[in-house]
Amino acid sequence: MSVEHNIVLEVNKSTSLVPPRVVVREGDVATQTISAQLMNDGEKYTPSGLTARLDILKADGTWARCTASISGSIVKCTLPSQAVSSPGLARLAHFVLYSGTSKAESTEGFELRILPAVDTSDPEAAAEYYDDMLTKLYEKWEAYEKKAESQESARVSAENARKSNESARQKAEETRESQEEARATAEENRVTEFNSLKSQSQAATNAANGAATNANNAATYARNVADNLQSSVVGDEDVAEMRAQIDKLGSMLADSTGGFFYMDGTVYCPSSKASVSGSTVTFGSTCTASGTTITLE
Repeated sequence: MSVEHNIVLEVNKSTSLVPPRVVVREGDVATQTISAQLMNDGEKYTPSGLTARLDILKADGTWARCTASISGSIVKCTLPSQAVSSPGLARLAHFVLYSGTSKAESTEGFELRILPAVDTSDPEAAAEYYDDMLTKLYEKWEAYEKKAESQESARVSAENARKSNESARQKAEETRESQEEARATAEENRVTEFNSLKSQSQAATNAANGAATNANNAATYARNVADNLQSSVVGDEDVAEMRAQIDKLGSMLADSTGGFFYMDGTVYCPSSKASVSGSTVTFGSTCTASGTTITLE
């Protein structure tokens, strides 16, 4: 059903009048027509050669500019959807008259109130929609719970892996400490063994030196005995045999000590530092000669 709202608007806006009121409802599209009687200082005003438009600054702060028509002194506008899309009291509402594309004049404003739309939805459909929304909400919640459970399972798995790695690290550290203790013990044993071998070597050296001294003394004593026996009843062959044994003993003593050995006018050379070929004696690199002096080392 079409509804026509008849109002009176002055183009002379200095006239003090109570602005007329027009009340429509949101969604009343193409059913509400505003019919304004144009007046000029109380007299009917008929525009000549002008076109009209209804300008509305809606409650939401947006403009609706609606095409209007002029018939004599009456200007009309059937409200389109853009004019009734925002409920509330319009901030501005007035007709504008144009000459071509230029604004010629405008009317005083009127009060345009747009009521909120009536809910005409089906209660059962709304209930079904509500149930559907609850179902979707439950499905989303269930999906979130499953995701949370999956993440918790992954977290527990990661924590178990971390504990396992930490246990392996601790065992590896214990093994390393055990190996380090074994290494330190082995090092102590090696040092102890080295010191023992060093002591044994020193003792062997001392024993060898003592044996060499004893052998030297024995050889000297034997040579003295041989010399004394030379003038005694012992034959020359016995003395020569004893001297040969003394020479053999001197050579063995030189070889055992690795050094040159002097005894009773005779120098005994170790085989590692001197060799004999016929009547030629060849000394090793440790021996040096300077003029008529030979240094044996």
